[in-house]
Amino acid sequence: MKYQDAIKREMEILAEDDKVIFLGYNLIHGSKSYGTLKDIDVSKCVETPVAENLMAGLAIGLALEGFKPVLFYERHDFMLIALDALVNHLDKMEVMSKGQFKAPIIIRAIVGATKPLYPGLQHMQDFTEIFKRIVHFPVYEANNVEEIKRAYEEARKFEKPVMVIERKDLYSEEFEDNQEKLILDGTKLAWHKERIEAWLRGERIAPITIDCALTRRCNYKCVYCYGQLQENDEKRMTLDVIRRFLKDAAEIGVKAISFVSDGESTCSAYLYDAIIYGKSLGLDMALGTNGRLLRKDRLKDILPCLTYLRFNFSAGEPRRYAEIMGCKEEDFYEVIDIIKEAVQIKKQNNFNVTIGMQMVLMPEFKDQILPLAKLGKELGVDYLVIKHCSDDEEGNLGVKYDKYFEKDLIEMIKEAESYSTDTYSVKAKWSKILSGGKRDYSQCYGPPFIIQLSGSGLVAPCGMLFNDKYKKYHIGNICEKSFKEIWQSDKYWEVMNLIASEKFDAKTMCGTLCLQHKVNEFLDKLKKGEIEYKQPEGKFPMHINFI
Repeated sequence: MKYQDAIKREMEILAEDDKVIFLGYNLIHGSKSYGTLKDIDVSKCVETPVAENLMAGLAIGLALEGFKPVLFYERHDFMLIALDALVNHLDKMEVMSKGQFKAPIIIRAIVGATKPLYPGLQHMQDFTEIFKRIVHFPVYEANNVEEIKRAYEEARKFEKPVMVIERKDLYSEEFEDNQEKLILDGTKLAWHKERIEAWLRGERIAPITIDCALTRRCNYKCVYCYGQLQENDEKRMTLDVIRRFLKDAAEIGVKAISFVSDGESTCSAYLYDAIIYGKSLGLDMALGTNGRLLRKDRLKDILPCLTYLRFNFSAGEPRRYAEIMGCKEEDFYEVIDIIKEAVQIKKQNNFNVTIGMQMVLMPEFKDQILPLAKLGKELGVDYLVIKHCSDDEEGNLGVKYDKYFEKDLIEMIKEAESYSTDTYSVKAKWSKILSGGKRDYSQCYGPPFIIQLSGSGLVAPCGMLFNDKYKKYHIGNICEKSFKEIWQSDKYWEVMNLIASEKFDAKTMCGTLCLQHKVNEFLDKLKKGEIEYKQPEGKFPMHINFI
């Protein structure tokens, strides 16, 4: 598909919304927004004078009256005239009015073409990085068809300003659909070329993904829960602390935040605000939950802000669910109702969120593999992932890794995978299930790319090191100091360098098969020269920033 056609398609989808109105010059006459509005009814368009600041002011007024303006600037160069309205008014309006006024404006900001004729220095400047620095609302770059689709999907569901950077030089370029299916057993790190190359040069990099929780509390007592091995000094995660952390993460270059880690984040009163606020900062957001406390009345608010919503659901039958998950049988039915509601809301609103289920498989749970695979298909979720159970270096959870190799268990998992269809995927994390609970590497290189925070506010390289007995690896606490300060501190990098040195042995000094395991495998081979880094070609995976 051509770049121009992809934008035209997104404009036509936007035009289906009665509240959307297109605003700018050369919309009804002339190029009709470089051809992207040529099939849009003129009643949806407002042709303005060449007056960029006036255009922004008009868009703000329309937004305050309940419209969703799509504001078209055909070159960055002249947007400088509109900075008063965009930076001093649009960007600050919600904060200055204490949330009373919001202006859901989509700003199409075009970088002028450099071909086929040279346009002159005042018609081809690219101010993308400047815009990112001077406004707080999301600024999305659309450099191919898939990025166009993602940017405008986000813009459609966002109730605040959004800027999308288009590039006129790409309008005639053809692009393939570059999105692959889910990677559930592997890492997506290889797609992050700039971050890998900076790390190889020895630079201090921001994490791509942060996995964290908003509390250490949980309403279930799962028999396999690693959280019981992660006790540490808990601080209270207030809304101010959470919002400061998310803002810091966005500012330093973190791309994705998952609320999973060592607590059930639905136990926090601030979960919904955190998801929505994180998304407003341009972060990809995700939630892993047992689902029991997830509020149905808030699903429509958070689903458009999530990349994925994963229900931790380790049995397909109510009695076994209660035994394994440490809850009541009626909870099985309550969570099923919540899953059904989430799936229905997603389909009705065409939200671009992946809804999945996860089974933490201990060998003694094998009787639940097939019932759960069937249940997931009935509920209409996008996937079921069957994963191993982690244990600490002392084996306190009693995971019998040799039992994963039993023939009947393997056959059950394979049969479960056969239930996959075009719309439902069942996938086992075979590389970990059949690892015997062992690693091939000793140094831990992954945490600079994917770090974990405890629900206590503790910052440590990974969840395996949360327990107080690992205090030498504890870096700080976001309840006491901003995450940005912690990340910039010498302590942060001293700990990162320590676990990547010969003074640390991941085979004996921490738990098995951690969150960073696949990242560690990739980086270990890269460091040893066993592989040569090359950015993958072709299709890139879904959820690319959750590495």
